[in-house]
Amino acid sequence: MVYLGARGNDPDLAEDATSDQERRVSKTKARIFLNAAGEDANDLAATFGLGDNDLDKLIEAFDNYAAPKWNETYVTYVFNQCCQKKGETFHHFRTEAKTLIKSCGYGEQENSILGDRIVTGIRDHLREALLRIDNLKLKHAIRDCRAAERSKMYNKKLTEKEDKQIPLHAVHISNWRSPPLPPPFPWSKF
Repeated sequence: MVYLGARGNDPDLAEDATSDQERRVSKTKARIFLNAAGEDANDLAATFGLGDNDLDKLIEAFDNYAAPKWNETYVTYVFNQCCQKKGETFHHFRTEAKTLIKSCGYGEQENSILGDRIVTGIRDHLREALLRIDNLKLKHAIRDCRAAERSKMYNKKLTEKEDKQIPLHAVHISNWRSPPLPPPFPWSKF
């Protein structure tokens, strides 16, 4: 057994060497990180009481220090005030509401509450149709709102096209001129 240990085949010795090497690598990475971050970051890292031993713990400490603290009541209020603005597309409104709800801490109820916000926040007459549906799911509300927006856009384009077309009765024959006559042929003088 002594011979195997001397060659490095002892599992306990190999594990100690691996963990020691990982600690050295992590310490080196942490020092490089602090060096690149600058003097202010070094001063701040000294207040964490971690030293420069573990990069993951150091980054976590910086994240906790720099992460904004949200007042959940206020964030929920802002989310509940989210409504579709005049001229705003449904996609933009839904993206804004989805971004706001992430900070509210609703957890598993997030999709249900987002669906409710979509129904109450849209500007369209579609709200009445969505309120008629029992147990409305988020994906169905999104599908119906997208379809309504597309059909409104198509209808607008068709209406614009109809307005640009000149009806036949709008052409006045009195303004019509006959094309000029061609010049006479030279042999017609004979």
